[in-house]
Amino acid sequence: VISRMYPLPDIMEKLGNREPITISLYDNVANQLAADSKPIPKEAYTKPVILCEYAHAMENSLGNFQEYMDDFEKYDNMCGGFIWDFVDQSLRYKAPDGDHWLYGTDFEKSEPRRPFQLPNTTAMTGSNTYFCANGIIAADRKVHPSAYEVKKVYAEMKVIEKDLEKKEFTVKNKHLFTDLSEFDLKWTVTANGKEIESGIIDNLSVPPLSSKDITVPFSSDNLPNAECIITFSFLRKNKERYCEKGYEQSFDQIILKKMPEALPDNSKGKLQCVQIGTTATVQGENFTVKVTDGKIVSLRFDGKEYLKTPLKPNYFRALIDNDFSLTNFVPFLIPLHPYYTWRTATDTAQGTITAIDEGANGEIIIYVDWAVFSFSGVKSKYIIYPDGKIEVNHEGTPKAFTLLRFGTQMGLIPELNYVKWYGRGPQETYIDRKTGGKIAIHEMSVDDLEHHYMRPQENGNRVDVRYVEITDKDGKGLKFTAPYNTPLAFSAWHYTQNELEKATHIHELKHKDITTFNFDLTQLGVGGDMPGDAHVREPYILHPNKKYAYSFTIESIK
Repeated sequence: VISRMYPLPDIMEKLGNREPITISLYDNVANQLAADSKPIPKEAYTKPVILCEYAHAMENSLGNFQEYMDDFEKYDNMCGGFIWDFVDQSLRYKAPDGDHWLYGTDFEKSEPRRPFQLPNTTAMTGSNTYFCANGIIAADRKVHPSAYEVKKVYAEMKVIEKDLEKKEFTVKNKHLFTDLSEFDLKWTVTANGKEIESGIIDNLSVPPLSSKDITVPFSSDNLPNAECIITFSFLRKNKERYCEKGYEQSFDQIILKKMPEALPDNSKGKLQCVQIGTTATVQGENFTVKVTDGKIVSLRFDGKEYLKTPLKPNYFRALIDNDFSLTNFVPFLIPLHPYYTWRTATDTAQGTITAIDEGANGEIIIYVDWAVFSFSGVKSKYIIYPDGKIEVNHEGTPKAFTLLRFGTQMGLIPELNYVKWYGRGPQETYIDRKTGGKIAIHEMSVDDLEHHYMRPQENGNRVDVRYVEITDKDGKGLKFTAPYNTPLAFSAWHYTQNELEKATHIHELKHKDITTFNFDLTQLGVGGDMPGDAHVREPYILHPNKKYAYSFTIESIK
């Protein structure tokens, strides 16, 4: 076979098209440990191609995985590859305060050190610090979110649309030996996430390596004025050694009807707005909104304050392993990493209220200009409606280099611990790792939203979110709604982003008296094409000198 390790998209294209590959000096240096640091002449392409390592699953990683599978299926000489790797390597230490998961430099004192080696580095000490956590499951065999991506992308069955007007779909069977008669194919139609119709395709039989057209008898003429999605679930007919009867082997979703445009908020009423210095206070019936230096510092509904820390722009994330790139191997350079520019931009942003207007229906509009490091044209606009809804708008253009995040962060009261959202889930998803996330209504606690990687880092994100509700045990709280045509992303933790960034082990990350809530336009993809280096692909890069903008509404849940 032709064996390659971590081929980037241009090399995958050459391999698939059977083009000769030459090796540069850079390739030789970059692939000293690889099995493929060699040229491939055109005449060698009588052999199949296999990736002896690919999709480096280092903690919050495995982006672009669907793209690899697309290439495997596109080119007839591709056999597939081997993910690096299956399970994290970490040792559990039972401490008085609970389990401590140890790794790398935790054992450095007992390691022999050669005379020429430097202390407290990665590649120079014999310890690879957190480079032992490359699995799709954790050391204790708990599943990482990336495992769900693997399950979906590797699925050997698929449903695609053929003719929606005729309710026709095509079922593809990619198995080599298994007929799809071993599965029940259930279909479910939902409207804004709520089931309105379902059924089973009777006597489905699709032989291996073939396809079959089916007609689904849903009521297409009576679809409500909502986002309507049909979900196909392949369910095991019989109990297997690895699963129970009815286990969902895979699923596919097809949008039947797009989300309709929301009606404008025409609620009328009288609001009081008072500006004193740099603070503007808007008072309505049973609610108060206060803006100071451009940030919303108070959200009070029915006498209850919901903010612990201000609602403000956020351009940073606690760096994932792939974000560190080459500094993974020279960690004394980590403090100089350019991505910390976005932490500075977030922490030092200064807002100024430039104008306050009253709209035709009595709504109050507050305009804010921001001075943000390495940004231009940063503006916010808050529209407070008489019925208590608050619309948040934010825009800006990053300068210099790739942006990590473009969104909003706030600290909510800790009682808000229950989350319900309509979007992808239930597991963590990112823009380049979301194929395995099902668009549905999901519910869980903030504790369960978080995902504990061996080295704490950005986690718990959910993408393609239409709305999210975060409430207390009595169901009271806040609802955040994205525009009908621009789903957003959210995450929530019981600690601050600063605490997440500083922690080096899970046990150091203590839950605090706060619920940090992020509602973002997007983040940079997590990547994973190369070990310890994101190599984020288009369209998952947040480019500099490009304007980004988003909006959402906040309302109370009583």
